Amino acid sequence: MLSTLLRFVLALLLCTLPLTSQVPIDLSQAKEFKVVWKKPIGGRVFPIMYVPSVCSIEGFDVLCGSALERGRFTWKTRPKIDTNSLGGDLGIIPHLLDYDGVAPLEYVNHRGHILQCSGQDSYPFPFTPLDTVAGCSVNPEYSMDIDLDGHLDVVCDVGGGGYAARVVMGGPGAGKGCQRVFHIGRPPTTRHVRTLDAFFPSVRGGGLWHLLQWDKDTNAFYDVLTLWEVTIGRENGILTVRYEKVDSLIGHTTTVEGQSFGSSLGIADSASMRDWLLCYHLVPSQGNIAAVERFDLTDGRFVSTGEVVTGYTFITYFIENLGLSLGTSKHALALPSDYGYLFCYADNLAEPFARWITYQTGLQPVAGMVAINDQTGDGQPDLIVTGGGNNGMVALYTLDPAVGVFEDSLAGERLPCATLTGTELTVQLGLPVVIHAELVTTDGRSFPLLVPTPGQVGRNRYDLMSALESFPAGAYLVRVSMGAESTTLKVMR
Repeated sequence: MLSTLLRFVLALLLCTLPLTSQVPIDLSQAKEFKVVWKKPIGGRVFPIMYVPSVCSIEGFDVLCGSALERGRFTWKTRPKIDTNSLGGDLGIIPHLLDYDGVAPLEYVNHRGHILQCSGQDSYPFPFTPLDTVAGCSVNPEYSMDIDLDGHLDVVCDVGGGGYAARVVMGGPGAGKGCQRVFHIGRPPTTRHVRTLDAFFPSVRGGGLWHLLQWDKDTNAFYDVLTLWEVTIGRENGILTVRYEKVDSLIGHTTTVEGQSFGSSLGIADSASMRDWLLCYHLVPSQGNIAAVERFDLTDGRFVSTGEVVTGYTFITYFIENLGLSLGTSKHALALPSDYGYLFCYADNLAEPFARWITYQTGLQPVAGMVAINDQTGDGQPDLIVTGGGNNGMVALYTLDPAVGVFEDSLAGERLPCATLTGTELTVQLGLPVVIHAELVTTDGRSFPLLVPTPGQVGRNRYDLMSALESFPAGAYLVRVSMGAESTTLKVMR
């Protein structure tokens, strides 16, 4: 019988990652993203999301985001981005859901609120709270009809809570509240699972998904990426999930932490009709530098495309999957490296079509990026980036060749922000401006709460209790103006 050590050596010789055909990055065709403007937000800023045609209202395209000091904010983006917040009713991470089978579609946000579109004339957003899945599902990630019943679902919490994902089910028969949340478990395994690396639908369709788990072999000698095919469907009206283990990828154990793999990204590339896996791993022959390799998973196997892309120190997390949102004809993504972000096509990692140098941008570390509608007039989508750590910043970037050099006229400026805790209004100012506030009823009437008052640089506090006592119990909006900036807050009486 072979010894355990001999079995280990043979496994490495037969199954280790292919390390030939190393491909250096070629930047000769890469255009450079140029900054159009930057806005300091104050405090840590989080990833931002672009939501076009809210409630199917043509041209009502918004950016939704959040910052520690400013709170949640929602900005219009047509004809240009307007950084006067409309309020936070939509939430930070909204995704479309077909709740009742009746148009228009509903939204699920990061707080688990299900919002129904209630009419184009509602202020500031055309929403009515319909249901909630708070406490049983958070962090919506993408919308799709996972069980092929004709109703759009929302996939949430991929890899969280010990599950492959949680799903807020669409359709009029899915029930209320947490009854709508279906848990997709992880497949059974005898190995020590480190993490779930990817869970995404296959271009082959038919309810087929790819699931990748990063674990250790039985004797904990080496890392393994295990590929499962997961089939989701319905039998006699009951949602079913089936798992089939189809392939494994064995790595090396040569890092200080004893780990071979960084993060992985699964892509269902509808442009090429292939399922790609982008996998970070180490190249021992090159001093354990990190490389990115692309595998074809379409047929249920790890088929290397022969690319082991090197030449930069890749940061092994936070790959941005941009799809076709940048107006490209191929599926695009952004790879972070020590050079900055390299924008590549999913089927060609070695020849980026664009790049963005992060050094001295004020956006390090990057929190997130998203493509939005055309802001510069060249007919192509532009890019919004958030980041900056505790000195939060939002910036607009473009590949438009007609855009000149940006002059940072906002250097040192701190945007005003307002919060309402109970009946106390707090306004943070970077410049001395006039502050006033008014209460807005659900039918659009407005009443003064705070007369125009000179504000001082720093924190300004106002107790609105006496002004609010004259209004009957109910839900209201408080519109706060701070010089040229304004924001809308919710208050309950």
